[in-house]
Amino acid sequence: MPVEPAHTAIDYLTTIGTLAGGLGVVGSAVAGAYLALRYGRKGSAKVEPRLVHSRDGNVYIDCRLSFTAHGLFRIKLASPADCVVQIGEILDAPIDGGGAVPSPIGRKYEARGVFGEEPLTVDAGETQFSSVLVSVDQPDQPIAGWIVVLNVHSGTTRPVAWDDRVFLPYGESR
Repeated sequence: MPVEPAHTAIDYLTTIGTLAGGLGVVGSAVAGAYLALRYGRKGSAKVEPRLVHSRDGNVYIDCRLSFTAHGLFRIKLASPADCVVQIGEILDAPIDGGGAVPSPIGRKYEARGVFGEEPLTVDAGETQFSSVLVSVDQPDQPIAGWIVVLNVHSGTTRPVAWDDRVFLPYGESR
């Protein structure tokens, strides 16, 4: 009676193929989990400022705000005080002979809690809107306009921040 070899080349190739397939499945799962954690909490912040002159001579900047969660998971925003609109005057200062501007930022204004008083959770694919009206002083020196910044921070264990910055020229009012 002939004796068959214990393992043939096909047995070795089958074992190698099985191991490679198993490692491929595990590698795909690990890579998928990494990508979901890395890119699952994507969002964007947007500010659209508008200059408003009232009849009594006051000047306001009306800021339309939005925050959108683009990723796979919901985004819990940090405390309401961490959602801030900051406004700074941009002075219309001439550049001296050396090319330096003395200080381009004039007065600063700030509004906190612009998405409400309670902590906010934005679900995946959802956009949260808000609006804030900030009273600014009449310019007492020549200004080019204002820089309007929206800062939004997440309240997760890995803090993430989003912002949007828009220049609002002084002459643009509606």
